[in-house]
Amino acid sequence: MYFTKYFFLHELDKEYYILINTLSRESLLLNHEQFEMIFETIVDVDKLPQNLYVCLKEKHFIYSDIDKEFQLENDIRQRANSEIFSLPLIFGICLTYNCNSKCIYCYENDVNRDTKVLSEKDIKMIFHTIETIIENNLQRKIHIFLEGGEPFMLGVKNELSFIFDSIRELKRRKKNVTFFSFTNGQTTLEYFNLIEQNKDIIDDFLVTIIGDKILHNYYRPSTINKDSYYCVVNTVDRLVRSGVNVKIVLNIDRNNIHGVSHIKELIKQKEWDSYPNFHNIHMSRIRYFRTNNRDIDESDVICSLDKNILNDQFIDWSDFKLYKNAKDCVSPLTASFHCRYSCTANEFRQFLFGPCGYIYSCTKVTGKPQYAIGRYTPKLIFYQNNIEIWKRYNIENIEKCKKCKFIFLCGGGCFLETEYDLAGNYIPKCPNVEKMLNIICNNLKK
Repeated sequence: MYFTKYFFLHELDKEYYILINTLSRESLLLNHEQFEMIFETIVDVDKLPQNLYVCLKEKHFIYSDIDKEFQLENDIRQRANSEIFSLPLIFGICLTYNCNSKCIYCYENDVNRDTKVLSEKDIKMIFHTIETIIENNLQRKIHIFLEGGEPFMLGVKNELSFIFDSIRELKRRKKNVTFFSFTNGQTTLEYFNLIEQNKDIIDDFLVTIIGDKILHNYYRPSTINKDSYYCVVNTVDRLVRSGVNVKIVLNIDRNNIHGVSHIKELIKQKEWDSYPNFHNIHMSRIRYFRTNNRDIDESDVICSLDKNILNDQFIDWSDFKLYKNAKDCVSPLTASFHCRYSCTANEFRQFLFGPCGYIYSCTKVTGKPQYAIGRYTPKLIFYQNNIEIWKRYNIENIEKCKKCKFIFLCGGGCFLETEYDLAGNYIPKCPNVEKMLNIICNNLKK
């Protein structure tokens, strides 16, 4: 008789959640022994409290037959596969690779930043491609975002107007479309009238502030302004007060992880949180890829921040997929989600259109044709071989993942952070999930 290694990630009901939470609260927190007891693959189930044992046995989380465990794993995998087809389709429009900032961590720094901007013809082809893809997915939600480089560079008013008009028309005909845009805030206010005229179709305007003035000007120096921090704060302030839906993006690595405290103080000082159109802080990890000097994984982030920040309802953790899944897993209010893939880039439901004419599945490779999954101009074509390379990176094809008890929480991690051995096997970069789960469980105590 033993625990299935997937029992804690199974679809649990409220009664079971209450039982787990009661156990943690009675002991104030899950100590190391209790944590090991719950998460070890094979344990002496006789050591469990009787009520917990009965509950787990009735709900088939304890097995005497390993074949039944394999069946449970297969059922979870099939359900996860089917869930993908109900998730939103995501489309990114990269207006230009040009930028008026020189961010030290930009993933497009090695992309040829020529002067090309999407033409009206390109934009028509992009929206034709979007229509083609969603034609057989009419019930799915559609997310569209505008990015760069910097999409609000000087001299692109006509192109921006055409994109806004195209979004407005698509939203008019299809009610399940969400549109948001990124900007670094340097020259955004040059288009203030255009943005204000279209604020009814902008679900979120995401502006990046990376910490206090010193940190921001270091990480995100402007090519046109001496004080990029002042420009971006002024941009947010004017957009918020004009009624545009605004969200701050905070990109973090090891050196600025506590910048969230400054952002929260700035929001309070400017009284942005008193406006209903100011939404929240979107936390995002900086990815340096295959370098270890500044990169920080999700477990490091969670273990470095205090409980008040982790539980702050004003912070959007959606970019931290592992943390979100782990938190859902132990929450009494939500059901756990079983990941076959770690990222939308591997699910073939995200399509990013670059001014180079290529289609990509991941924002971090936009502008690098070797990673492209197709072209949208001069005619639409998909590269099936490249699509399969992205789709094959999942928990079924990563040997290390098959032996991991947190397989359905993590989904294998980021494809671009993965190394390969001489035999061509994937070697994923694994965060300390157990440590992170312990932090989350500790935070359950009242």
